[in-house]
Amino acid sequence: SVIRGPSGIPGIPGSHGRPGVPGSKGDPGFCECPGQVCICLITREFFIAIPKHTQCSWDDYNFAMNLGPIQSCSFNKRMYSTALRVEWHGSTRVKCLDGNPCCNRWYFTFDGSECRNPQTIEGLVYMDDGNATINMHRQMSVVGLCMGLSSGLHDIGFAIGDCGGEYVRGVTRTGWNSASRIIIQEISI
Repeated sequence: SVIRGPSGIPGIPGSHGRPGVPGSKGDPGFCECPGQVCICLITREFFIAIPKHTQCSWDDYNFAMNLGPIQSCSFNKRMYSTALRVEWHGSTRVKCLDGNPCCNRWYFTFDGSECRNPQTIEGLVYMDDGNATINMHRQMSVVGLCMGLSSGLHDIGFAIGDCGGEYVRGVTRTGWNSASRIIIQEISI
């Protein structure tokens, strides 16, 4: 058996060594959100993405013009690779004059222009009232996706205009005697 004696006095710390050779640059980290699940290579974790959305609403707006912008709502888009899903819900009315058929078109604009990727986002009401007496207000929903918008702040507008072709505009009301709303949601595509 070995017999050990008492511990000795601690020694003086040595000097620090030289810096090592720098390592090679690693792969860039990123997060992807296919559907509602995000994969982060930066932290190597999975998490549930909370969709970003906003709602702008108005009570008894009663917009009476037949052409031009109705309302708008600002939205700050986070990523270029996502799409914006937009919705408008509210009452509409088209009343024809002089017994002639008429048509009006409600549509979304993005920073003042219609989105055409993949298509315009619109709804229309056509009336053929032979004696110009029908004054019916209807609930309308206009819903669609706009792709290819840059990230950053966007002005999402809802407007009214012509149906095109041979149809004349009628006398309209938008948002009469009810709540109207624009809902915007950023989604992964």
